[in-house]
Amino acid sequence: TGLDRLETLCLRTVDAGLTPFAARLTTRDVEEIGFEAVRVVVPGAQPLFTDGPFFGERARTVPDDLGFEPRLERAFHPYP
Repeated sequence: TGLDRLETLCLRTVDAGLTPFAARLTTRDVEEIGFEAVRVVVPGAQPLFTDGPFFGERARTVPDDLGFEPRLERAFHPYP
């Protein structure tokens, strides 16, 4: 079944030292025609940046506009 396949993939991801978060999103109409929908996110599997960090101009201007100091030069990846 689709659930068995999803569980297998999640277990293989855990075996690789990563933490998957999975949710079944199948609606009744989709299920009625024999399909399933899932969403899986594995935060540690994808870097946020593949080169130098790029935050865009708003990352610098919005904190300043709100009275905060932008701190973009620190470690920026929330998933160690």
